Amino acid sequence: MQPFSYAKVTSKEVAIAAIEQDKTAAFIAGGTDLLGLMKDGVQTANILIDINSLPLADIKFQPNGIRIGAISRMSDVAFHPKIQECYPVISQALLQSASPQLRNMATVGGNLLQRVRCGYFRDPVFPCNKRTPGIGCSAITGYNRMHSIFGASEHCIAVHPSDLAVALTALDAVICIQGIEQSQ
Repeated sequence: MQPFSYAKVTSKEVAIAAIEQDKTAAFIAGGTDLLGLMKDGVQTANILIDINSLPLADIKFQPNGIRIGAISRMSDVAFHPKIQECYPVISQALLQSASPQLRNMATVGGNLLQRVRCGYFRDPVFPCNKRTPGIGCSAITGYNRMHSIFGASEHCIAVHPSDLAVALTALDAVICIQGIEQSQ
């Protein structure tokens, strides 16, 4: 594992500035996917920016729907009584997503942003266009039983691993982001 620094931020502006300053920096909240990727040598970061202290964990019901903060823990969202009542598909998707231990640590933002579960992607020995564009997709000619049968391309046949993403798509959800170049 490559050495890295750690910084805890107290505002969104400082977090965004830290990423802007070092393009190899990465945000960390739950870390359930990122740390494994770093240990396997699939992803590197010179600095991990801890965003757990930011006010991004609220679950707010509004007249036109629900707003779920990016660092809301998957278990908190899945077991929220009003989500179970009004949006059971969200609760069900999160409960199917991971073990209880992971759901207690993992965030909804991390779940939506997690990297593919393709064994070829997660093993740096094999060529993978997701890791290094243009070097090929080992899954196309290798073992690919758990890969895409629809919507694949000649570049990659890995599927998106988030069950929550499917539920949010079914609900016509809108994801609001804030970053260096845009805020939506």
